[in-house]
Amino acid sequence: MAQNPSATGRPIWPYVVVAAVVVVAVAGFFVVRGINAYNKPNPVFPSLADNPDPSLRGTVAYYDVMTSCIRVVAAAGQPSQDVLCLTEDEAYHPTQDAYGPLLAWLPDGRLQVTMLLWGERQAEAEAAGWWQEIVDANTGAVQEVPATEVPSTLPEATALAGPNGEQIEVSSTGGRVEIVLIDAAGSRTLLSAEGNPDYWVKVPPTWSPDGRWIVVEDGAGQILLITVDDPAVTRVLATNAMSWLGWGGRTHLAVTGDQLLESEG
Repeated sequence: MAQNPSATGRPIWPYVVVAAVVVVAVAGFFVVRGINAYNKPNPVFPSLADNPDPSLRGTVAYYDVMTSCIRVVAAAGQPSQDVLCLTEDEAYHPTQDAYGPLLAWLPDGRLQVTMLLWGERQAEAEAAGWWQEIVDANTGAVQEVPATEVPSTLPEATALAGPNGEQIEVSSTGGRVEIVLIDAAGSRTLLSAEGNPDYWVKVPPTWSPDGRWIVVEDGAGQILLITVDDPAVTRVLATNAMSWLGWGGRTHLAVTGDQLLESEG
């Protein structure tokens, strides 16, 4: 019959100590690796605000979470301005969860701002209109929409297809981001970047009407403007953007090809 170590006269504690050392060493390895991964810096891109690019046409509207204001910025990087700041009563409902603000440019060049409410299960069927205002970015004039006319349905999700039929594929897992453009000429990478495990980009991107660039929001609260030229160029258009996923690919961005903000230069 097999004997245990103590029956042979050899103490068992050295085996226990060795096993414990191995466990601690392995655990320490993974802890250190995890700490190093989370200490890894996120990618840094040039700022369009610091170095505007006049060749980029259009205007982007987004929600600035630091100021609770809707801000519009020229795709070139400058100028930019707040057009509507939400009060606490407009941003937080006393009894229900709020969703938004959802932004959309209207054909007349004004910006539509909508807030919805949802029920406990957060299902799309439970969405209900709360309030809506229409803002003139040039004059600051605000038109309030009657409560009975505020839509209770979500807007269409942003499409991955570009205006000329191009397709975008996005991979965003474990801190590694890949954005690939697929068109008639084949496929090529627009962005390849890596940060800490929490770094990601929101899917899908939003296209410019002329198809020259896309914008995406990343986990650092930045709006990245990426040209589809060869080679592609990635720059930061704005910071403090809404950086969490919405329902079914809806973003908190709105893009128009109109040049609504004229440069002071």
